[in-house]
Amino acid sequence: IGIDEAGRGPVLGPMVYGCAYVPVRGLEGLKGWGLADSKVLSEEKRTALFDKLKEDKGVGTGVQVMSAQVISAEMQRREKTSLNAMAIEATFSLIQ
Repeated sequence: IGIDEAGRGPVLGPMVYGCAYVPVRGLEGLKGWGLADSKVLSEEKRTALFDKLKEDKGVGTGVQVMSAQVISAEMQRREKTSLNAMAIEATFSLIQ
């Protein structure tokens, strides 16, 4: 399972968490794909990998989106929820 997030929270918009997962028996087939941290891949390579992931029936995906409004509301409640706590909750939600 691989999980990553993108976004800057309530200042610039939503936080988006995404995951991709594959059974252990399917890992061997991914080795030649060139998967890496998206920051080190070109836009073309990211697009090609995304298309490949979408087409591969052995790879599952999930997405969790937290809107800026939800993040702000949680951080301004009487019993505040930190952005780190919200990130952990989103991550666990994807794993489940």
